[in-house]
Amino acid sequence: MTTRSALALSAALLLLAVSGTAFAGNAGDFERGKAFRDVMLKAQQAPLHEEAPPAGDGGSGVTFSIIPEWDYVHHGNVTGKIGGTKLKLSEGTSQSYALIFIAGKQFTDWLKVSFLYKYGYTSYKAGMLVPDEAAFEGRSKINLSSHLAGFIANFTSRTAGNFEVSVMEAWDTYSGNETQYFNGVPERRSVTAFDDRVFSFIAWWDKDFSLSQNWLIDPYVGWRTVQVVLNDMNNWGPGTGPTDFTSDSSVTNLVSYGVKFKYNSGLTGFSFRLGANHRLSKEPIPGFASRAMAPNATNLGFMTCWDQTVGTWGLGFSYVVPETMVIAINYDGAGGSNTLMHTATAAFVFMF
Repeated sequence: MTTRSALALSAALLLLAVSGTAFAGNAGDFERGKAFRDVMLKAQQAPLHEEAPPAGDGGSGVTFSIIPEWDYVHHGNVTGKIGGTKLKLSEGTSQSYALIFIAGKQFTDWLKVSFLYKYGYTSYKAGMLVPDEAAFEGRSKINLSSHLAGFIANFTSRTAGNFEVSVMEAWDTYSGNETQYFNGVPERRSVTAFDDRVFSFIAWWDKDFSLSQNWLIDPYVGWRTVQVVLNDMNNWGPGTGPTDFTSDSSVTNLVSYGVKFKYNSGLTGFSFRLGANHRLSKEPIPGFASRAMAPNATNLGFMTCWDQTVGTWGLGFSYVVPETMVIAINYDGAGGSNTLMHTATAAFVFMF
């Protein structure tokens, strides 16, 4: 494989854990729904809130969530080997803005099923992945719109813990351009033709253990399989022109694990989390991607999957407005040797 033809392979891997896959990790309505039910049940025991109905008793068991989300990712100057070719990429930053809608139905004490739709918009300014040689440089200025839809099933067992399974499909469209420089001579190509289709399967397990009257410890572990189909990505191979594109598909797997500590007092809850996320494939994954770090915690943006292993952390606050809704504000972060990621969400969960 020649140096420049190897770029076609790197482009084919560009979105291996692309937006929809990440969104699936973010799809978990379980934590917010569970927090709502638990706190509402506790509120029922308080004299001032005796009228508050518990989930599944006195209500339809339907929840509706509106979740605005903001993601920020920064990466430094990075180098790596993909397809046997040494590549480099200069530092850059991406920001994503998204709005998530989740409608869930509690069918039994142990089964809840939800439908999720998410729309996101991401902008990225940085270098472009080019051969790690002095003659090559690159620049990227890309915007993209993302759509995600799918289903989440939550299974609850008092003895075995909580299980969440999500199946998601996503599609993304691009605008902007990439410019490759060879000995200072630029070659610019549009990314308008780019698009992708993403299938994501995620399974989570977690279980609460009581430490005291107010404190809980919640270990978790998860598995994620992603299939990505890329259409009309820039080829950059030898003899190609400004309208030459390539298409490809790929599959990858990731695992997550960690522990969450939760404190509940009346209608208010706090939490903090520490964990790790590991990509099983050894070659770095460039481009627009996401990592599902923990149940209901995802980082989205460019180069999130470049590092094979990242440490993860999170902080959360929730408050129940009796008989109205639960408000949950969360911060989730992750970092590796080359990347640093931040995500903030504000969830408004209504129960009917």
